[in-house]
Amino acid sequence: MQIVGHFLQLEAVKNSGNDRDLYARSAYNRYYYAVFLNTRTMLSAFNGSWASLAHKSYPEVLKGQVTQELKKARTKAQKTQDSELQMMIESALSAAVALSSLIEKAYGVRVIADYEPGIAVQFSSANRFSLQSVDITEAHNWHSKVGVWTLAINKAWTQINA
Repeated sequence: MQIVGHFLQLEAVKNSGNDRDLYARSAYNRYYYAVFLNTRTMLSAFNGSWASLAHKSYPEVLKGQVTQELKKARTKAQKTQDSELQMMIESALSAAVALSSLIEKAYGVRVIADYEPGIAVQFSSANRFSLQSVDITEAHNWHSKVGVWTLAINKAWTQINA
């Protein structure tokens, strides 16, 4: 999805008129799906039933069940004075909050891109544009952020469930 999003981003800056807007909207859509699919893969590995949740449920799961499990494990690690595991869990907790926020933002932009054609994509220069104040460069970078955060969450989750 990331590769397709980038292709569409480049097409948006190469074109003019209505096609430009359509390519730009589609780029945001694909960047969102790169985030969503990466997150879904991680969460479904933790709990198979999470694979079929609605898109809007993923931030709730991260802030709810995932965070609760991590906090329980942190309490146990504090009792056993396992400072390495505590640090790992702290990183995972921070990552869960950040990932949840990013998914909410990306989902919101994706909904606008898909369902609100009246909200125009703003082209600020020959190769830059934004939608609802989200610059395309920010959307392009969502995927790499998600990779870092899912890695931190996975690392702690694997350790506490070993």
